[in-house]
Amino acid sequence: MSAVIIKVTGHPRPQPRPRAFRGIIVSTADKNAKLWQKQIQAACAEALIHNNCTRFEKGSALSLKAIFQMPTKVKKRWGKPHTSRPDVDNLLKLAMDQISATDIMPEDSHIWETQAVKIWSEQHGAIFVIEEKETSSVLDRLVEIPSTRPHWLG
Repeated sequence: MSAVIIKVTGHPRPQPRPRAFRGIIVSTADKNAKLWQKQIQAACAEALIHNNCTRFEKGSALSLKAIFQMPTKVKKRWGKPHTSRPDVDNLLKLAMDQISATDIMPEDSHIWETQAVKIWSEQHGAIFVIEEKETSSVLDRLVEIPSTRPHWLG
């Protein structure tokens, strides 16, 4: 199994959403998101060139782990969960789109498993780990789903 580690410096930004004003779509442009996209692409290019990382083949089943480091000057918060906006799924969507645009993986639909966290940090940035995973034991990897029936019903 091969793995690619991508370290990105910059302030994590979510995927821009269409905005409407009086029923008219105004814009999805966000200069900060565009800067974050360029920073992800640059980090991916560096991983491809300097680290001799693997380009995953079409049909590969991939796992993505992401740590988004949200900056704060408050030392008490460092390492603790970041539970405010932006939403982690929107951060992840922008990152997956940019990583797939750099030829590390053919397209983001090859990712079948994700794990993402947002934490407060002194530094801003993100770390992505993409691995090719064996899929023959998918059911063994799943967490047991609890019963939906409340315990007090007996």
